[in-house]
Order: sequence, then structure tokens, then C-alpha cells
Amino acid sequence: MQQYNIHPIVMGTKVFDKGMMTYQYDYGKPYTIPIYSCYIEGGDKKILVDTGEKSPICSVEREKSTNGKIYTFKEGIKRWGLYPQDLDIIIHTHLHNDHCENDYKCVNATIYVHQKELDHIHITLIPWIFATLRIILRMSRQIISSVLLIKIQRLCLG
Repeated sequence: MQQYNIHPIVMGTKVFDKGMMTYQYDYGKPYTIPIYSCYIEGGDKKILVDTGEKSPICSVEREKSTNGKIYTFKEGIKRWGLYPQDLDIIIHTHLHNDHCENDYKCVNATIYVHQKELDHIHITLIPWIFATLRIILRMSRQIISSVLLIKIQRLCLG
């Protein structure tokens, strides 16, 4: 029987109001949670669960609040002698940005995610893209209008 070892690696943190994480107990108290990636060692594939944050805050304060070291992606996997291109498989628990911001570095990995997670991201992403485009168009019209107004004022005031 194949033996596997799971190595948790803290690849970021988030600070929340504690009440959001504890069913409304201790609202108003900041609460720092570690964001884990896990290297699964064993077998013939190099497997990582989640790739963590792209630019984690690695401060003494955050490390003290999580009781451990916070690693960048490259530092975290290098502890196990790995580089991003060495990874064969990435398994995502879900697609929040703090769990998948380093995927693009894993050029040789096959990425696995639950189908419902993919369905959800497509449903929520499309309206966001259109809303963002509308805002950009509205802003660009305002900028163009402002430039034209300035030119017209200069012409009129001579």
C-alpha cells in the first residue's frame, strides 16, 4: 500500500472580524486565519492542494497571531525541494483568490477543481465583467467630455 505524507504550508493570512468566523461570538475582535496549501508527498506525482496568495503579508505580527511562519509560494514549496514547474497536479478546495493566485506559475500542472465551483465562477464573473466595462466606459466619456469642455473654453476665451 502506497504511503502519503501531507505537509501543510501557510501561504498567506486573512484578518476577519472574529464574529464572522465563530457564529457571531466575539464580534469586533480581529481574528487572523492562516491560508494553507498542502504538499502531498508519495506516489509518482507531485501534488499540491491550493497555491495560496500571490503576495502574502509576511509580518512578525501576522506570524505571531498564527503561531508560525508565513511563506511565499516559492519559499513554501522549496522547503520540499520543489519549484513551480515541478508540480504535476494542483487540487483546489475552492476558487477564492487566496487559494489559487499562484496557479499561473505551475506551467506543467494539471489543475483540478469541482465542476460546481467552475459553474459558479462563470455565473458570477460574467456580470462583474460587464459591470466593470460599463464603469470604464462611463469614466472614459467623462474624461473625453472634460477634455472637450476645456478645449471649447479655451477657444471661446481666446
